[in-house]
Amino acid sequence: MPVITALRPEERCKALHDLRCWHVGYKFCGLTAEVTVYAKDEAEARAKAVDQLRARGLRVPELSA
Repeated sequence: MPVITALRPEERCKALHDLRCWHVGYKFCGLTAEVTVYAKDEAEARAKAVDQLRARGLRVPELSA
């Protein structure tokens, strides 16, 4: 199962409708990867990243560290 390992906002990204660009790192099968989402805060960024991973067919636990 993939596990979210890092969340960081993009410093140079302009806000789009009060949303910031977030880079969400995750580990899966020993590999590290990243998805990019637009969200208002860290919690929303995590939720959107989980949605993206699930849309790709991955089972993501409810509470990722």
